[in-house]
Amino acid sequence: MFVDDLGEIVATRRLCVVDDGKRKEVEVLLGMPRKLQGGEDYACPVLIKGLGNERIRSIVGVDGFQAIQLAIKFIGVELNAHGKTGKHIQWEGSGKEGDLGFPLSGDIS
Repeated sequence: MFVDDLGEIVATRRLCVVDDGKRKEVEVLLGMPRKLQGGEDYACPVLIKGLGNERIRSIVGVDGFQAIQLAIKFIGVELNAHGKTGKHIQWEGSGKEGDLGFPLSGDIS
């Protein structure tokens, strides 16, 4: 069973996407991990708003820490994949071009 709502939001990040010369806001929301009903695993809900296909994703780990780690990796991979579609995604919190502040899958373990 997966979570179908964000619950308590523990972190947000605002990014900007440039598509056909137009700038629009992208918001990443991370919910608090919670124990899945009837099991030992935890799910961390994630929502990326502003890139289309907006739905809450449940990222599952063996405990709350792993669920958060995997959720952060998932966000990095999703944003990176979207950036490869020709849309330029920026995070103003970084001074480096292409740095969105989220690791790609191999960057944290």
